[in-house]
Amino acid sequence: MYGLIPQATANGLANVLLLLFLVVELRGSLLDLGLVATVSALSIIPSLIFWGWLVDRTGRCKPFLLISFVGVGLVFLLIPFVRDVPQLLVLSAIRSVAYSASLPARQILTVESESREGWQGGMARMQFLTGLGETLGMGMGAATFGSLGFGTLFVLCGFFCIISALASALMVQDPWLMIERRLVVLERFTNTLVSASTLIGNADTFGQTMTPHKVSRMFHHSARFFFFGVFSFSLGGVALYSPLPAYFLSFFSTSTVFIVFLAGSMANALCYLLVNRMGGNVQRNLILTAVSRMLLIPLLIIPVMGLNSGLFLAVGVLASLGAAWALFDVASTCMFLEISQRGRAGFYGASIGLGSAVGGILGGYISMEYGFGLLFTFCSLIYAGSLIAFVLQFKR
Repeated sequence: MYGLIPQATANGLANVLLLLFLVVELRGSLLDLGLVATVSALSIIPSLIFWGWLVDRTGRCKPFLLISFVGVGLVFLLIPFVRDVPQLLVLSAIRSVAYSASLPARQILTVESESREGWQGGMARMQFLTGLGETLGMGMGAATFGSLGFGTLFVLCGFFCIISALASALMVQDPWLMIERRLVVLERFTNTLVSASTLIGNADTFGQTMTPHKVSRMFHHSARFFFFGVFSFSLGGVALYSPLPAYFLSFFSTSTVFIVFLAGSMANALCYLLVNRMGGNVQRNLILTAVSRMLLIPLLIIPVMGLNSGLFLAVGVLASLGAAWALFDVASTCMFLEISQRGRAGFYGASIGLGSAVGGILGGYISMEYGFGLLFTFCSLIYAGSLIAFVLQFKR
């Protein structure tokens, strides 16, 4: 987990730096911002499925962490040489493929190092440390952008990734046997079997309502509403965030934009520390996060109205959105790892990636053609759809 911090620092710095580089240096449009997000997300979908299958297949995590950190670091070192948008799109795709190698590895390594009761705490600790690194990266960007410039900062990002690779090579230990997720699957099947046996044994009490078909359905769990909710949550987030730096640049300076995003990243990191204290009710947490984002996003229209409180409101909204993501991230990941089958560790990330791909292109297109007011309304409605999907999943 500690080896993730330098690479997370690079990501936090680069995520905003890349978008500003596209707008300021390459003179890219809002649609170009959406294209970068879309290409990155589309690249990550098959990559996550492949890397997740490979991690389960080999039973090892360390090699994929090293591949990821070195690959992403090399991409950062090449970005200063980019001269047009197509070149940046190619490097963004390569970065996504390399970055995705570490995601299933770090998730599986975390849960296989904990019992089921400790999964949420382990995921929260890991995400807190990565969130802390991203916050440090954004703070570094806000403090040094004016003096260092794009080239030096991208080289610094590459250097941080190499540090993570060296730290992982020295500190990470692969689990000798990946069994924790199998135990959870066995426990779930046993509980279902006991429940089905109890219902069949009391069939006279239920009468005609207890049919063989209803009993057999107990052994066929469907998660389609859950996956749709995850897809929508990711779509709404990327549709909002991909053109958001350009929106804030209309009102604030470049350094101030870094500070606004820094607030969101800081709240996101700190919220991971509070996840355990909020309890392990996954259903409540997922519904709460969807409601929070649905209600908060329309408030971003306030800076357009020219109010003096626009900056403070922008900071507050992004901080709240970051906190909501932390709660969603831990709850949804733990739920997926409980229901996922062996070899499918990358499917959760693929659902996130698909939502990101669609959200990236829609966010850029809607903001450019119809303005940010309609974009904020659209994103709020997307989160309403995510809320409905989660409610339907848990109702079943």
